[in-house]
Amino acid sequence: MNTPEEQRFTQLLSLVRTALFDRAPETNRFEGMEQKDWEELLDFAIQQGVPAIVFDGAKRLPEGLQPPFPLQMAWEPAIERIEEIYRHRKAVAEELAGIMGQAQIPMLVFKGLSLSELFPKPAHREFCDLDIYLFGRQKEGDRLLKKAGAKLSEHQSYKHSVCYYKNVMIENHAYLINVIHSKKFQILEKYLLEILRKDALLREVRPGEVSFPSARFTALFFTIHAIQHLCMGKFVLRSYCDWALFLHAHREEIEAVEYRFILKEADLLAYADAMTILAGQWLGLEEEGLPVERNPTLEARLRSQTMNLKSYPVCTNRSVGGRLLYKSKRFIFRYRQKRVIYGQSLGSAIGNSILHHLKHPFSILKIKA
Repeated sequence: MNTPEEQRFTQLLSLVRTALFDRAPETNRFEGMEQKDWEELLDFAIQQGVPAIVFDGAKRLPEGLQPPFPLQMAWEPAIERIEEIYRHRKAVAEELAGIMGQAQIPMLVFKGLSLSELFPKPAHREFCDLDIYLFGRQKEGDRLLKKAGAKLSEHQSYKHSVCYYKNVMIENHAYLINVIHSKKFQILEKYLLEILRKDALLREVRPGEVSFPSARFTALFFTIHAIQHLCMGKFVLRSYCDWALFLHAHREEIEAVEYRFILKEADLLAYADAMTILAGQWLGLEEEGLPVERNPTLEARLRSQTMNLKSYPVCTNRSVGGRLLYKSKRFIFRYRQKRVIYGQSLGSAIGNSILHHLKHPFSILKIKA
């Protein structure tokens, strides 16, 4: 018998398949649903990053099985707000492309906005910020953003600068992925840059236009980025939707042999295959996936991780000793997760942590709520 969590997740998948792939609604899964059940399901959809998509699917159910009318009326303004935010962020991306275009800087937009184009209703795919890459002219781009009125954040990263322009967070990337302290990720970065270089030879990236990456780039970048989140336990259903829709639209454009070779060399192929298998199983696209090798243990772990969305426990003992003990245990927990993908030694991880705290001593006892 399915647990309540499994039943809820199955209902979520059913509505997502209906909304994204025009599948007939599985009406038997929603018989006897009361308002409290629908509220819990929609709350779970928010956690999984798919509230608007699930609502689209629920509206496809027969009238007698849809969420109660008062709940629909309460939910529709939230969907409209999601759409409004999407339109604003897309308009900002177009404006940024114009700003960069005046300086003849080509601008690539990847991750959230790029992936939203795969969805039947792009405005229903939520994302938090705009990720841009300026082909080696990041610092110049930062100056132009600041001149245009953008406010630089106090929290900056070696990988990208962070600023806010018209209430939209912009991540202006110097690097595409996390390369620090990981030789194999430095190699992966070179592969991604080489793909961008070859793409530039094949098609013109025009300054002043919003440009999205090729399928060849997206396949590799998305997988690498996804595996980082998979290992850290922060991979929600929305990302499986991204991958399923991408394969559905661009499967024939992916150079599967190259894709698998690169990931195998980096010891990341097992995670990539498990992600592909789950995306296919959950969204009904097994026949459209890439070649894979099965790993039932890893698949079960990732399945449970997404269904339950468990995170590291919060710190309950706020004394000095309690905080230090908590941060030490959390450090070991996170190191074991990161070691899988970055290949970093424990000694190196400890050394980097010490250097960070020497540079930012206020963070030694600081714990995010």
